[in-house]
Amino acid sequence: LGSVFVSEKKKEWNQLHTAAREGDISKMESLLSDGICIDSQESTHKTPLMIAAFNGKLRAVRYLIENGADMSIVDNSGWNSLHFASQGGDPDMIDLIASHVADIDSLASEAFTPLMVASDNGRLQAVKYLLKSGADLSLKDGNGWKPVHHAARGGNPAVIELFLCEVEEIDLRANRGETPLMIAGYYGNLQAVKYFLEKGADPSLKDKKGWNSLHHASRGVNPDVIELFLRCMADDAIDSMTDQWYTPLMIAAGNGRLQIVEFLMRKNACPYARDSNGYSPYDWALHSQEPRMLDYLFERPALAFEIQIFKERMTEYCDS
Repeated sequence: LGSVFVSEKKKEWNQLHTAAREGDISKMESLLSDGICIDSQESTHKTPLMIAAFNGKLRAVRYLIENGADMSIVDNSGWNSLHFASQGGDPDMIDLIASHVADIDSLASEAFTPLMVASDNGRLQAVKYLLKSGADLSLKDGNGWKPVHHAARGGNPAVIELFLCEVEEIDLRANRGETPLMIAGYYGNLQAVKYFLEKGADPSLKDKKGWNSLHHASRGVNPDVIELFLRCMADDAIDSMTDQWYTPLMIAAGNGRLQIVEFLMRKNACPYARDSNGYSPYDWALHSQEPRMLDYLFERPALAFEIQIFKERMTEYCDS
Protein backbone atom coordinates (compact mmCIF):
# COMPACT_ATOMS: atom_id res chain seq x y z
CA LEU A 1 0.00 0.00 0.00
CA GLY A 2 1.37 3.36 -1.00
CA SER A 3 0.93 5.22 2.27
CA VAL A 4 2.08 2.58 4.75
CA PHE A 5 4.53 4.08 7.24
CA VAL A 6 7.91 2.43 6.71
CA SER A 7 9.61 1.87 10.10
CA GLU A 8 10.14 5.25 11.74
CA LYS A 9 11.90 7.06 8.90
CA LYS A 10 10.66 10.63 8.68
CA LYS A 11 10.96 12.72 5.55
CA GLU A 12 11.17 16.41 6.34
CA TRP A 13 9.05 16.24 9.46
CA ASN A 14 8.80 19.42 11.48
CA GLN A 15 8.23 19.60 15.22
CA LEU A 16 4.45 19.63 14.77
CA HIS A 17 4.54 16.29 12.96
CA THR A 18 6.55 14.80 15.82
CA ALA A 19 4.26 16.27 18.47
CA ALA A 20 1.24 14.86 16.60
CA ARG A 21 2.78 11.41 16.52
CA GLU A 22 3.40 11.59 20.25
CA GLY A 23 0.01 13.11 21.03
CA ASP A 24 1.67 16.02 22.85
CA ILE A 25 -1.08 18.65 22.88
CA SER A 26 0.82 21.22 24.93
CA LYS A 27 3.69 21.04 22.45
CA MET A 28 1.28 21.42 19.55
CA GLU A 29 -0.32 24.45 21.20
CA SER A 30 3.08 26.07 21.60
CA LEU A 31 4.11 25.35 18.01
CA LEU A 32 0.86 26.65 16.56
CA SER A 33 1.17 29.83 18.61
CA ASP A 34 4.64 30.24 17.10
CA GLY A 35 3.12 30.25 13.63
CA ILE A 36 3.68 26.71 12.37
CA CYS A 37 0.94 25.81 9.88
CA ILE A 38 -1.52 23.32 11.32
CA ASP A 39 -1.68 21.58 7.93
CA SER A 40 2.07 21.60 7.25
CA GLN A 41 3.00 18.71 4.97
CA GLU A 42 6.15 16.62 4.93
CA SER A 43 7.72 15.38 1.70
CA THR A 44 4.97 12.84 0.97
CA HIS A 45 2.30 15.39 1.93
CA LYS A 46 1.29 13.80 5.23
CA THR A 47 -0.15 16.31 7.68
CA PRO A 48 0.01 16.29 11.50
CA LEU A 49 -3.64 15.18 11.49
CA MET A 50 -2.86 12.11 9.37
CA ILE A 51 0.08 11.19 11.58
CA ALA A 52 -1.92 11.53 14.79
CA ALA A 53 -4.79 9.53 13.27
CA PHE A 54 -2.52 6.65 12.27
CA ASN A 55 -0.88 6.56 15.69
CA GLY A 56 -4.19 6.48 17.57
CA LYS A 57 -3.75 9.83 19.33
CA LEU A 58 -7.43 10.59 19.80
CA ARG A 59 -7.08 13.72 21.93
CA ALA A 60 -4.49 15.13 19.54
CA VAL A 61 -6.76 14.52 16.55
CA ARG A 62 -9.68 16.16 18.34
CA TYR A 63 -7.49 19.15 19.17
CA LEU A 64 -6.29 19.51 15.57
CA ILE A 65 -9.84 19.31 14.21
CA GLU A 66 -11.10 21.88 16.72
CA ASN A 67 -8.31 24.21 15.65
CA GLY A 68 -9.15 24.02 11.98
CA ALA A 69 -7.09 21.17 10.51
CA ASP A 70 -8.20 20.57 6.92
CA MET A 71 -9.88 17.16 6.62
CA SER A 72 -9.89 17.27 2.82
CA ILE A 73 -6.11 17.18 2.33
CA VAL A 74 -4.66 14.01 0.80
CA ASP A 75 -1.08 12.73 0.67
CA ASN A 76 0.88 11.62 -2.40
CA SER A 77 -1.09 8.37 -2.56
CA GLY A 78 -4.43 10.12 -2.29
CA TRP A 79 -4.98 9.01 1.30
CA ASN A 80 -6.96 11.31 3.58
CA SER A 81 -7.09 11.21 7.36
CA LEU A 82 -9.80 8.52 7.31
CA HIS A 83 -7.50 6.15 5.40
CA PHE A 84 -4.81 6.69 8.03
CA ALA A 85 -7.24 6.16 10.88
CA SER A 86 -8.38 2.92 9.22
CA GLN A 87 -4.79 1.79 8.90
CA GLY A 88 -4.24 2.47 12.59
CA GLY A 89 -7.35 0.47 13.41
CA ASP A 90 -8.87 2.38 16.36
CA PRO A 91 -12.69 2.44 15.93
CA ASP A 92 -13.03 5.53 18.15
CA MET A 93 -10.55 7.35 15.93
CA ILE A 94 -12.41 6.29 12.81
CA ASP A 95 -15.70 7.41 14.36
CA LEU A 96 -14.31 10.86 15.13
CA ILE A 97 -12.81 11.42 11.70
CA ALA A 98 -15.73 9.87 9.80
CA SER A 99 -18.03 12.42 11.43
CA HIS A 100 -16.04 15.15 9.64
CA VAL A 101 -15.46 13.39 6.29
CA ALA A 102 -18.18 13.42 3.66
CA ASP A 103 -17.62 9.94 2.21
CA ILE A 104 -16.83 6.85 4.25
CA ASP A 105 -15.76 5.23 0.97
CA SER A 106 -13.25 7.96 0.09
CA LEU A 107 -11.18 6.80 -2.88
CA ALA A 108 -7.39 7.14 -2.85
CA SER A 109 -5.20 7.22 -5.96
CA GLU A 110 -5.53 3.50 -6.72
CA ALA A 111 -9.19 3.52 -5.64
CA PHE A 112 -8.34 2.21 -2.16
CA THR A 113 -11.15 2.82 0.31
CA PRO A 114 -10.73 3.05 4.09
CA LEU A 115 -12.36 -0.40 4.34
CA MET A 116 -9.71 -1.85 2.03
CA VAL A 117 -6.95 -0.23 4.08
CA ALA A 118 -8.32 -1.65 7.33
CA SER A 119 -8.66 -5.07 5.70
CA ASP A 120 -5.11 -4.96 4.37
CA ASN A 121 -3.86 -4.43 7.90
CA GLY A 122 -6.08 -7.04 9.55
CA ARG A 123 -7.88 -4.44 11.68
CA LEU A 124 -10.94 -6.41 12.74
CA GLN A 125 -12.61 -3.78 14.94
CA ALA A 126 -12.01 -1.09 12.33
CA VAL A 127 -13.54 -3.29 9.64
CA LYS A 128 -16.58 -3.97 11.83
CA TYR A 129 -17.07 -0.26 12.45
CA LEU A 130 -16.75 0.67 8.78
CA LEU A 131 -19.20 -2.03 7.71
CA LYS A 132 -21.68 -0.93 10.38
CA SER A 133 -21.29 2.63 9.09
CA GLY A 134 -22.22 1.61 5.56
CA ALA A 135 -18.88 1.06 3.81
CA ASP A 136 -19.47 -0.48 0.39
CA LEU A 137 -18.23 -4.08 0.03
CA SER A 138 -18.77 -4.10 -3.72
CA LEU A 139 -16.21 -1.42 -4.58
CA LYS A 140 -13.05 -2.47 -6.43
CA ASP A 141 -9.61 -0.90 -6.48
CA GLY A 142 -7.53 -0.32 -9.61
CA ASN A 143 -6.54 -4.00 -9.73
CA GLY A 144 -10.11 -5.19 -9.41
CA TRP A 145 -9.58 -6.20 -5.79
CA LYS A 146 -12.57 -6.07 -3.47
CA PRO A 147 -12.19 -5.83 0.31
CA VAL A 148 -12.04 -9.64 0.56
CA HIS A 149 -8.90 -9.65 -1.61
CA HIS A 150 -7.34 -7.07 0.69
CA ALA A 151 -8.35 -9.17 3.69
CA ALA A 152 -6.56 -12.12 2.11
CA ARG A 153 -3.41 -10.02 1.93
CA GLY A 154 -3.93 -8.83 5.51
CA GLY A 155 -4.19 -12.43 6.66
CA ASN A 156 -6.68 -12.11 9.52
CA PRO A 157 -9.19 -15.00 9.26
CA ALA A 158 -11.71 -13.11 11.41
CA VAL A 159 -11.77 -10.25 8.89
CA ILE A 160 -12.05 -12.69 6.00
CA GLU A 161 -14.99 -14.39 7.71
CA LEU A 162 -16.89 -11.10 7.88
CA PHE A 163 -16.57 -10.64 4.13
CA LEU A 164 -17.33 -14.22 3.13
CA CYS A 165 -20.76 -13.79 4.69
CA GLU A 166 -21.43 -11.09 2.10
CA VAL A 167 -19.57 -11.97 -1.14
CA GLU A 168 -21.28 -13.98 -3.85
CA GLU A 169 -18.48 -16.55 -4.20
CA ILE A 170 -15.34 -17.50 -2.32
CA ASP A 171 -13.18 -17.63 -5.46
CA LEU A 172 -13.96 -14.07 -6.50
CA ARG A 173 -11.78 -13.02 -9.44
CA ALA A 174 -9.83 -9.76 -9.74
CA ASN A 175 -8.66 -8.15 -12.99
CA ARG A 176 -5.84 -10.63 -13.62
CA GLY A 177 -7.96 -13.58 -12.59
CA GLU A 178 -6.43 -13.90 -9.14
CA THR A 179 -8.56 -15.20 -6.28
CA PRO A 180 -8.34 -14.33 -2.58
CA LEU A 181 -6.74 -17.75 -1.97
CA MET A 182 -3.97 -16.99 -4.47
CA ILE A 183 -3.30 -13.68 -2.74
CA ALA A 184 -3.20 -15.24 0.73
CA GLY A 185 -0.83 -17.90 -0.60
CA TYR A 186 1.54 -15.39 -2.16
CA TYR A 187 1.76 -13.38 1.05
CA GLY A 188 2.39 -16.53 3.08
CA ASN A 189 -0.66 -16.08 5.30
CA LEU A 190 -1.01 -19.67 6.50
CA GLN A 191 -4.06 -19.19 8.74
CA ALA A 192 -5.88 -17.30 6.00
CA VAL A 193 -5.04 -20.03 3.48
CA LYS A 194 -6.34 -22.68 5.89
CA TYR A 195 -9.55 -20.73 6.38
CA PHE A 196 -10.19 -20.29 2.65
CA LEU A 197 -9.55 -23.98 2.00
CA GLU A 198 -11.87 -25.03 4.83
CA LYS A 199 -14.59 -22.86 3.29
CA GLY A 200 -14.18 -24.49 -0.11
CA ALA A 201 -11.78 -22.26 -2.05
CA ASP A 202 -10.28 -24.10 -5.04
CA PRO A 203 -6.44 -24.07 -5.16
CA SER A 204 -6.41 -25.56 -8.67
CA LEU A 205 -8.08 -22.55 -10.29
CA LYS A 206 -5.85 -20.58 -12.63
CA ASP A 207 -5.50 -16.86 -13.24
CA LYS A 208 -5.30 -15.32 -16.71
CA LYS A 209 -1.67 -16.45 -17.11
CA GLY A 210 -2.40 -19.99 -16.04
CA TRP A 211 -1.00 -19.62 -12.52
CA ASN A 212 -2.67 -21.67 -9.79
CA SER A 213 -2.42 -21.07 -6.04
CA LEU A 214 0.76 -23.15 -5.78
CA HIS A 215 2.49 -21.01 -8.41
CA HIS A 216 1.58 -17.85 -6.48
CA ALA A 217 2.74 -19.33 -3.18
CA SER A 218 6.06 -20.28 -4.79
CA ARG A 219 6.79 -16.58 -5.21
CA GLY A 220 6.31 -16.15 -1.47
CA VAL A 221 8.33 -17.07 1.58
CA ASN A 222 6.30 -19.63 3.54
CA PRO A 223 7.05 -23.33 2.92
CA ASP A 224 4.14 -24.28 5.20
CA VAL A 225 1.73 -22.74 2.70
CA ILE A 226 3.35 -24.75 -0.10
CA GLU A 227 2.99 -27.94 1.93
CA LEU A 228 -0.67 -27.22 2.63
CA PHE A 229 -1.42 -26.71 -1.06
CA LEU A 230 0.42 -29.89 -2.04
CA ARG A 231 -1.66 -31.89 0.45
CA CYS A 232 -4.96 -30.77 -1.05
CA MET A 233 -4.05 -30.62 -4.76
CA ALA A 234 -3.52 -33.37 -7.32
CA ASP A 235 -0.34 -35.45 -7.09
CA ASP A 236 1.16 -33.81 -10.17
CA ALA A 237 0.52 -30.27 -8.91
CA ILE A 238 4.13 -29.91 -7.78
CA ASP A 239 5.19 -29.76 -11.44
CA SER A 240 2.08 -28.02 -12.75
CA MET A 241 2.77 -25.55 -15.55
CA THR A 242 1.49 -22.07 -16.30
CA ASP A 243 0.62 -20.93 -19.82
CA GLN A 244 4.33 -20.27 -20.37
CA TRP A 245 5.24 -23.65 -18.85
CA TYR A 246 6.59 -22.18 -15.63
CA THR A 247 6.67 -24.69 -12.76
CA PRO A 248 6.55 -23.82 -9.05
CA LEU A 249 10.25 -24.72 -8.79
CA MET A 250 11.16 -22.31 -11.59
CA ILE A 251 9.15 -19.52 -10.00
CA ALA A 252 10.73 -20.05 -6.58
CA ALA A 253 14.23 -20.22 -8.07
CA GLY A 254 13.72 -17.10 -10.16
CA ASN A 255 12.55 -15.13 -7.14
CA GLY A 256 15.47 -16.21 -4.97
CA ARG A 257 13.24 -18.19 -2.57
CA LEU A 258 15.83 -20.68 -1.34
CA GLN A 259 13.63 -22.14 1.41
CA ILE A 260 10.87 -22.81 -1.08
CA VAL A 261 13.29 -24.35 -3.58
CA GLU A 262 14.73 -26.63 -0.90
CA PHE A 263 11.25 -27.70 0.15
CA LEU A 264 10.08 -28.39 -3.42
CA MET A 265 13.24 -30.37 -4.17
CA ARG A 266 12.67 -32.49 -1.05
CA LYS A 267 9.18 -33.16 -2.38
CA ASN A 268 10.71 -34.37 -5.68
CA ALA A 269 9.90 -31.41 -7.90
CA CYS A 270 11.42 -31.97 -11.33
CA PRO A 271 14.64 -29.93 -11.78
CA TYR A 272 14.84 -30.68 -15.51
CA ALA A 273 11.57 -29.18 -16.73
CA ARG A 274 11.82 -26.39 -19.28
CA ASP A 275 9.59 -23.40 -19.87
CA SER A 276 8.39 -22.11 -23.25
CA ASN A 277 11.75 -20.36 -23.74
CA GLY A 278 13.70 -23.53 -23.05
CA TYR A 279 14.88 -22.41 -19.61
CA SER A 280 15.20 -24.81 -16.69
CA PRO A 281 15.07 -24.08 -12.94
CA TYR A 282 18.85 -23.69 -13.11
CA ASP A 283 18.48 -20.81 -15.58
CA TRP A 284 15.83 -19.25 -13.38
CA ALA A 285 18.19 -19.50 -10.42
CA LEU A 286 20.84 -17.66 -12.41
CA HIS A 287 18.34 -14.89 -13.09
CA SER A 288 17.73 -14.50 -9.35
CA GLN A 289 21.42 -13.66 -8.76
CA GLU A 290 21.13 -15.40 -5.38
CA PRO A 291 24.55 -17.06 -4.74
CA ARG A 292 23.18 -19.50 -2.16
CA MET A 293 20.58 -20.66 -4.67
CA LEU A 294 23.27 -21.44 -7.24
CA ASP A 295 25.37 -23.29 -4.67
CA TYR A 296 22.39 -25.32 -3.55
CA LEU A 297 21.38 -26.40 -7.05
CA PHE A 298 24.93 -27.32 -8.03
CA GLU A 299 25.06 -29.65 -5.02
CA ARG A 300 21.96 -31.53 -6.14
CA PRO A 301 22.18 -34.60 -8.39
CA ALA A 302 21.60 -33.48 -11.95
CA LEU A 303 22.12 -34.68 -15.48
CA ALA A 304 25.60 -33.85 -16.73
CA PHE A 305 24.34 -31.98 -19.78
CA GLU A 306 21.99 -29.87 -17.62
CA ILE A 307 24.87 -28.66 -15.48
CA GLN A 308 27.01 -28.03 -18.56
CA ILE A 309 24.31 -25.94 -20.25
CA PHE A 310 23.76 -24.05 -17.04
CA LYS A 311 27.48 -23.29 -16.68
CA GLU A 312 27.65 -22.05 -20.27
CA ARG A 313 24.69 -19.72 -19.72
CA MET A 314 26.17 -18.47 -16.46
CA THR A 315 29.45 -17.68 -18.27
CA GLU A 316 27.54 -15.80 -20.98
CA TYR A 317 25.61 -13.90 -18.32
CA CYS A 318 28.76 -12.89 -16.43
CA ASP A 319 30.49 -11.79 -19.66
CA SER A 320 27.56 -9.67 -20.83
